Amino acid sequence: MTDVGGNTSPNVHHLDGLDVRKELSPKNAIINFATKLGFDYVGVTSVKSLERGITARQRVRDGFMRGLNWFTEDRVTKASSPKQLLPEARSILSLAVSYYYPVRGSEPLELHGKIARYAWSQDYHSVLKHKAKLLVQFIETQFHSRHNRIFVDDGPLLERAVAERSGVAWYGKNTMMLTRNHGSWVLLAEILTDLSLSEDQKLNKNCGSCTMCITACPTGALTPYALDNQKCISFWTIEHKGIIPRDMRHLIDTWVFGCDLCQEICPVNRKVQQTRDTEFISSDTHIRSVDLIDLLQMTPEQYQVKFKGSPIKRAKLNGLKRNACIALGNIGDAQAVSHLERVLIHSDKVIKVHAAWALGKIGGIRAKEVLTKALPSNKDDEVTSEILHALDTIKSSHDNKISA
Repeated sequence: MTDVGGNTSPNVHHLDGLDVRKELSPKNAIINFATKLGFDYVGVTSVKSLERGITARQRVRDGFMRGLNWFTEDRVTKASSPKQLLPEARSILSLAVSYYYPVRGSEPLELHGKIARYAWSQDYHSVLKHKAKLLVQFIETQFHSRHNRIFVDDGPLLERAVAERSGVAWYGKNTMMLTRNHGSWVLLAEILTDLSLSEDQKLNKNCGSCTMCITACPTGALTPYALDNQKCISFWTIEHKGIIPRDMRHLIDTWVFGCDLCQEICPVNRKVQQTRDTEFISSDTHIRSVDLIDLLQMTPEQYQVKFKGSPIKRAKLNGLKRNACIALGNIGDAQAVSHLERVLIHSDKVIKVHAAWALGKIGGIRAKEVLTKALPSNKDDEVTSEILHALDTIKSSHDNKISA
């Protein structure tokens, strides 16, 4: 496995410069060219069945993947069998790119929601797929390869298992893939190819006795090397499109897209190298946080412009508005009451439910008036239930203050 700019181990191929040299073997020529394209890690593994599939199937049986209806045992079986995905394949190229860069002098902005770091710039699918296509073109031109298939988090392949077996990274207890010089701040891509390339060895590294990520997770989603989807902030804010359970909402804090808590606390991520890829630093779609009031008021047309080319679009506009309601409720600033009133009256059911909850969290006379006024005109049972719960919350808060 090649770790660009890092230390070498017996199974790591050290590259002297970035020019593709004629004396290089096919494998090293591919590694060299991949490095020129901006990949930080390049490894090779076989097309044998991926042993991690056994664990992944058990996770499905245990209910850890609930809510992702497409993530079935049958899919895992296919994802564990590279030859099913490309019968002509003889090797798998495992690739990784860092997206990390330090943020200097940043203070939290008032009434803003947090975005997971990988979504700060343009959609990684397009960035990595473009690089991978150029690499496939090189492979086909230089080595007369005819059968190649690219994966960038968009097909049935256990990508993390490939990264592990190829020596690109090792599994963290937070289920993220950890690399030597860039920690877990990396994005993965793979190429199944009909070329026969020598395999790299799995890294002999693990998290030892560290459990910092498990302790830091506010929802208790993590156990060592396993994540319960139903407790993960990223799942609820991105993948889930309906009503978020009431007991999860206060734990989401101000995250409106994803969550980085288990990565931010990880010791491996403390002193990592910055990405070499300018596409993750200077981007027209660069968004580190979002104005929650703007999000509540955003039209479909504004949404298309604001998030063009951004992975944030995966959450959909209604999902982002729902998440904005939760974040505003957790901030508890009365400035948001009038804006929440508008969506409580004029939005769809899912947004109304979370707007009512947020008003209950913010509390105060004005929030109570808004909720009371909305109650008679509402015809939906779930919204009505949430309004009544919010009014009870305000009453309980008021009673507690009096008794104190």
